[in-house]
Amino acid sequence: MNRNIINVVLIVLFSIATIISGLAWYNNICIAKEWYADIQKGKVYKIVSTEAEAKEAEKQKVEAKIYSGPIPQLAWWSKVDVSTVTTFVPFLGFLLITIALIRIVIWGFAPPKKISEFFPFFDDYDRKMVILGLAGTFWGIIMIGYYPTGKIDMSNLMLCLHTALYSTLVAVMWVFFFTMPGQKVMVWWLEKCTGLKVGADTDVSAVFEEFGAASVEAGNYLKQSSKEVKAFKDQMSKTREGFQEVLDVLKQFKEKTGVDVLDSFRATYQKVGSALEKISQVFESQEKFQKQVLEQEQRILQENQVVLNQYKAELLEQAKKRDEAEARERALAQQNAALVSKLDQLKAGFRDLTKTFG
Repeated sequence: MNRNIINVVLIVLFSIATIISGLAWYNNICIAKEWYADIQKGKVYKIVSTEAEAKEAEKQKVEAKIYSGPIPQLAWWSKVDVSTVTTFVPFLGFLLITIALIRIVIWGFAPPKKISEFFPFFDDYDRKMVILGLAGTFWGIIMIGYYPTGKIDMSNLMLCLHTALYSTLVAVMWVFFFTMPGQKVMVWWLEKCTGLKVGADTDVSAVFEEFGAASVEAGNYLKQSSKEVKAFKDQMSKTREGFQEVLDVLKQFKEKTGVDVLDSFRATYQKVGSALEKISQVFESQEKFQKQVLEQEQRILQENQVVLNQYKAELLEQAKKRDEAEARERALAQQNAALVSKLDQLKAGFRDLTKTFG
């Protein structure tokens, strides 16, 4: 079966599941609001599930109520958890799956630049669902405190207990038995339908272009650094020349006066000269390293350009093959239409013969 047809079927099925779970969540919210309004008014009812139980409670002169919401057909799911977590978690999950299936169809024609590694959900989806379930558990415990003292009965305690237990149970079961395997299946189906991988940049040419731009920027930085190193070396040469001029002046002073001040200055000069020589060697080695880096950058850029050209050529070849395949399909469709037309003509002629000789 064609993958697009399967996708459409899956979208329809999960859309139905999303609508049903969404209605259950809405019904759950209405029941929670109704319960909270009753508690605020100080009304505490015995909670029953059927009309028969309500009539039995009426005979016993006990106020009873069925919390069913605007959609009673979904009350079996909606009324067990007043925190609404039990219905919200499946609704959100089905909604995200439906959106992901629609995206798979769209990405088959227009791939995105990058697909989230959490596809089809969002970052920390599983943890957030479990935390939501725990929040429902805390709310179930807190609910007990809303009841007026002396008016709470076993049915009310069961509602609180259901809220506390079902919220966490559904969240944990959903994460471990639906989210984790479901995510693997969706990623596999994405690769099967589109050839795309999650977490990877799908635009290869963009990757090469970004890498090339970064390489050029790094090369410009190294060139600028080389200019600064050269300027510093020139400044050191001027400093050495200045020291040499001072030495010449001191020699002349010694010849004229006989006072030797060269020894102390010569020691200082030797130390400074030695330090300058070491600095010069460091900068020379750095300049060589920068030159090697620039050469390596240029080589990588050239290799990337070759790969990019090959990739573009392959894309053009695939586009050409696809156009040829579409042209063949159109030709086959025209031939098929012509054959069908001729077949209809033969059928009409056969019917005419049948009427004539019948």
